[in-house]
Amino acid sequence: MEWIPYKPDDHNIESFDLRDIFNELERAIFRFLDWESRSVDVVFQPIYRSPSFEVIGFEAFCRPRTKRHISELLGLSKIRGLLSEFDLFCRLKALLSALERGIREEELLFLNVHPEVLGKRSYPRGVTLKIVSLLGLKPSQVVMDITGFEQVKDPELYLRTVFHYSKQGFRVCLDDFESGCVGYRNLQELRPDFVKLDSSLLSHSLEDRFLLRTIEYIRDLCEDISCEIVAKRVEGKDTLSLFLKAGVFSFQGDYLSPPSPYLNRESFRYEREDRDSTIRSGTNISVWPYF
Repeated sequence: MEWIPYKPDDHNIESFDLRDIFNELERAIFRFLDWESRSVDVVFQPIYRSPSFEVIGFEAFCRPRTKRHISELLGLSKIRGLLSEFDLFCRLKALLSALERGIREEELLFLNVHPEVLGKRSYPRGVTLKIVSLLGLKPSQVVMDITGFEQVKDPELYLRTVFHYSKQGFRVCLDDFESGCVGYRNLQELRPDFVKLDSSLLSHSLEDRFLLRTIEYIRDLCEDISCEIVAKRVEGKDTLSLFLKAGVFSFQGDYLSPPSPYLNRESFRYEREDRDSTIRSGTNISVWPYF
């Protein structure tokens, strides 16, 4: 079978209503996706903000029902020329799942976006914005989490991706910021709403002062443009404490709450002795860097 993405002649989706939009997109755009690509479930991981450690939003993850990792399906979709279709399919499933599970107006929804999708022309421009509007959500409630599955080979495309979503009113998050796929010098130009730091940044030594200063340096850069840092994959108390010590105040990870089919709004209990220890180490976690 030859994998040729559908190229609609009419990019006007104004006539679609909510009950028909998924069926229409599936018929017109997603019909080339195989069974495995369609067989994905959506789970949600809470994002917490200190000092209260209450939930401010959720990141949506699509999990294949087969043994493959989602990155494998993305790679296969890219080889077949269906990266945009699969990316949009996952995004739409995440939006519908969040609505079905009762996401609240004040809660953010982080949606993963592959940085290469805007280089394609295989689905209508503005379709995500239209879907969000039909679902009754505000673009400012949706955070386009531009993932870093691979080193970006086309920086201009990356910039266009960020500006495209910002112009439509979405918030933008740069994932895996410390990996270098964007570069610190572009931060001022991109002006994202969020950047994510992976806890693997700390893998060498939790006591390494150089790593601590690196996080503080990124924090200072972000503070200048009112950009919030989210520490992700926080899997232990020591990691959480070190990020707090470096002035990072938003977190996600299995230590706080693992991904779940439901929207878990239970606040994380950061024990009093841990909070006091962090304060004694020189960090006042009641001070907000940009809010």
